[in-house]
Amino acid sequence: MITEPRPLRVTHLASGDLWAGAESQLFDLVRALREERDIEVDVVLLNEGLLAARLRAASVPVTVFDERRLAALPLVRALRAHVRRAGTRVLHTHRYKENVLGAVVALTTPGLRTLRTVHGASETAPGRFDLRRLLQRRLDWACARFVQWPVVCVSEPLRTHLLESLPASRLRVVENGIDVTALERRAQASVTIPGDAGRFTVGYFGRLTPVKRVDLVIEIARCLEDASPGDFRLLIFGDGPLREELEAMVRERGLEHCVRFMGFADEPAAYLRQMDALVLTSDHEGLPMVVLEAMTLRVPVVSHAVGAIPALLEDSRAGTSIDGQDPRRYAEAIIERRDAADATEAMVERAYRRVVERFSSTRAAREYIALYTSMDERAGARRVP
Repeated sequence: MITEPRPLRVTHLASGDLWAGAESQLFDLVRALREERDIEVDVVLLNEGLLAARLRAASVPVTVFDERRLAALPLVRALRAHVRRAGTRVLHTHRYKENVLGAVVALTTPGLRTLRTVHGASETAPGRFDLRRLLQRRLDWACARFVQWPVVCVSEPLRTHLLESLPASRLRVVENGIDVTALERRAQASVTIPGDAGRFTVGYFGRLTPVKRVDLVIEIARCLEDASPGDFRLLIFGDGPLREELEAMVRERGLEHCVRFMGFADEPAAYLRQMDALVLTSDHEGLPMVVLEAMTLRVPVVSHAVGAIPALLEDSRAGTSIDGQDPRRYAEAIIERRDAADATEAMVERAYRRVVERFSSTRAAREYIALYTSMDERAGARRVP
């Protein structure tokens, strides 16, 4: 009797301690993978949190090995037992600690292959005498160079950056994808934004960390207020270690009436839909999910021209990309989006079509499946009844 071959089992390993762009991308990717034939997928997280809750709500199998209770060696043992029990043949990791864990487990589990996705460049470089972080970075590089294949970059500029330390043969590009229908559905959630709804509302969505340059967002608010007093408000969605410092900056500049910290939003899409523009000022990015989400929801994007963003925005035809970090140029672009209504409408429609045609989660899932299959074949795995 002829039996069907067993589907390829892929396990994703991620931290799950927060919800940011990498987590959003992982969520959409895993759900898209589950719609494809000949593949099974589950997720192992190192923390309970919003990602775990959303994956369970989407009926994705989730296992949590709490890193606060398990040291490195017990984590390796638990993960190794899990992949053997699940029949995992490909282990897909997403950040530093998971990369190292995945590499160790793959080296000690016959037939198991591992790859990583790099969602962005390292945010800070270790100091010369920070031996712990220097060792961590070297260990992460060794895992990428000798164990994990391929190293997947979410954009071509990120691949170019990684060529400084890794050979081209180990690098692949799979651009982020988004589930347009699911995002539009989530964006219909009922949310309330306090304050004067008559003002042109600019939103920032992201972590409050140095690389995101939220200080520039506040300077942009100052420039807008100087140029057109009382006409703009800027809402900052997110949290992080710089919040108190940034709040003090707002007070020092007397901008409390036009800048509001909204904190972390469980359903950012519903807030994003209500913005008149999205601003992004990061010093570096990969291919940010928040920009894809804004494009999908027809929210004009004004962003630093960094990473894949200029190409994503088609050199300012599907959004506005700003060279340099002069807050006045951001403010001028935001004012133009407000005043040039017809041009702005054409821009957001172009952006929406671009996402639908090129950046779907289904496309990303199929590109990853091709990589998984190639890895499995390299491992010499055989499908068994």
